[in-house]
Amino acid sequence: RTGSWGAGAGGPAAAPGSTPGPAVNALLPFAVVLVGTGVGMYLDGRARALAAGAARVSVAEAFQRADSLSVMLRAAAAGLGVAGGLPLLQGRMTLARVSEEFAEGVKEVVEALMVLALAWVFGDAVARLRMAGVLSGAVRGLGMSPGAAPAVLFVATAAVGLVTGSGLGSMAVVFPMVAPVLGGGAADPGVALHACAAVMNGAVLGNVASPMSDTAVLASATVGVPLPAHVANMMRPTTVAGAAALLAHMAVGAGWATPFGAMVAAAAGAASVDTLLG
Repeated sequence: RTGSWGAGAGGPAAAPGSTPGPAVNALLPFAVVLVGTGVGMYLDGRARALAAGAARVSVAEAFQRADSLSVMLRAAAAGLGVAGGLPLLQGRMTLARVSEEFAEGVKEVVEALMVLALAWVFGDAVARLRMAGVLSGAVRGLGMSPGAAPAVLFVATAAVGLVTGSGLGSMAVVFPMVAPVLGGGAADPGVALHACAAVMNGAVLGNVASPMSDTAVLASATVGVPLPAHVANMMRPTTVAGAAALLAHMAVGAGWATPFGAMVAAAAGAASVDTLLG
């Protein structure tokens, strides 16, 4: 939060928002974070690779070895310093006002950070409990045909994404189930490809619908909308889209439609239903 008010030229502090500040006050902190993250990732990864005995280090290897969390924290701290330092140097804000705005900004994201922390804890618990094996055994116990597997995997992935708030995490949990559910190496390549697409489809659906998703939390915090209200607003379109996708996966699995035809029909049907519901 880099406001554009404060004590200027010895006069009293202006009312918040009364004087527009220069665009650089908003753009430069973001640029510092973005550039600092990229450069920091390369330098950190390169140093780690050289310390491990590598003679030459490519950019890809440097990014792979970098401690991304540490680099992003340092880049964020640098961006915060720039965001607070610019209005001080320009005389637009006093140090007390900068401190107050920093505290206000922290208060706005505390709830979001708590939700994200709980989501990460839950996701780690799911991984440690080896939920993939449990779900795989349960799905195989249904005795279903391979054509029905994509629809079931879609629902399973969406459910995991909904409770964990992580699309990538839900894919990591469910993807190991694909081969066992389809019968290993004897699976039809077309069905296997459909199953993988269903897993990714369900991961996106669960991530969008989850109140613990980082995208939902950050979106609500950014626009100032309470998280429950944001989730409630997203519930209808995601439910309609999820139902249309499930019907499409079932139709393709049963051989009633081609993947492209089912995709077009599902998109058109979801858009039509959402429009009718207003």
